Amino acid sequence: MSQTYNITADINGSNEVPAIESEGSGTLTGTYNAATNEITISASYSNLTGTLTGSHLYVAAVGVNGGVIIDLAPTTGNRSGTISGTYTLSSSDEADLIAGNVYINLHSSFYAGGEIRGQLALTLPPPPGSKELEVASGDIYVKDNTRGVIMKSPNGSCFRIQVSNTGTLTSTALACP
Repeated sequence: MSQTYNITADINGSNEVPAIESEGSGTLTGTYNAATNEITISASYSNLTGTLTGSHLYVAAVGVNGGVIIDLAPTTGNRSGTISGTYTLSSSDEADLIAGNVYINLHSSFYAGGEIRGQLALTLPPPPGSKELEVASGDIYVKDNTRGVIMKSPNGSCFRIQVSNTGTLTSTALACP
């Protein structure tokens, strides 16, 4: 069964390899249709140190530099703007995308190798009519203290938040569901 995934990414200089100090930042949202191999993105960016000279999607895990798989062919010459479009992903790169091993990199006149970067995180939307979370009276109640609330961080890592009998909160890293 083919799926359509939601895509998000937080784009900043600390994600570059090696990390750089930049006031530039951005966010990416989009979708990936596994039946057509089409990835549709909208990436907004602002405050680049230099002007935009290019942007691409690369294959590599967090903390590793990789090779270009898609040239996003953005309008260049601005310090702030939006990159959007629909692109075809090769079938050989699909597994990397779904596994979280694809990132966006924005290059600038000041940082030719890349000023801001963000790893693409894919999630499946809930089935029609289902609820990801049901909240009663504004509170979330977790009855089993061996369980907790799983939250996804901006970099795509997942953590379970739990409370002890004394009220101490703990967070434990875990594989995202």
